[in-house]
Amino acid sequence: LLRPPEQPTERQNTARTGRLLWSVLSIPPQQRIERGDTEPGEEPELRILRLHNNQLSGEIPEELANSTLKHLNLANNQLSGEIGTEWADLPNLRSLNLSGNPLSGCIPAGMKYVDGDYYFPESMKYCE
Repeated sequence: LLRPPEQPTERQNTARTGRLLWSVLSIPPQQRIERGDTEPGEEPELRILRLHNNQLSGEIPEELANSTLKHLNLANNQLSGEIGTEWADLPNLRSLNLSGNPLSGCIPAGMKYVDGDYYFPESMKYCE
């Protein structure tokens, strides 16, 4: 779960998604999300999610890997844990930025051959 920083600021907005409660700091409204075109009565698909520079902590929710996202930016937070192998097989994902986070483990080997722009912490190497 993503957790808000210990000391919230006055610019804090709270978002609730299912069982996940977290806080997002200083995200300009135009950059929060971009939703795809939908037919009347259909749920819109989340395609772009930019949560960089928000002091989010905890592990990256695996629900994000099972989404319709095309662009995900979680750079420069305090995210921990490993990058799961499910991230190597996401046909819609075109960009992923996880740089600037204290992640552990290695980058799933399958991500070496994925088309798109992917950024990871400098200390991480690809799994064998």
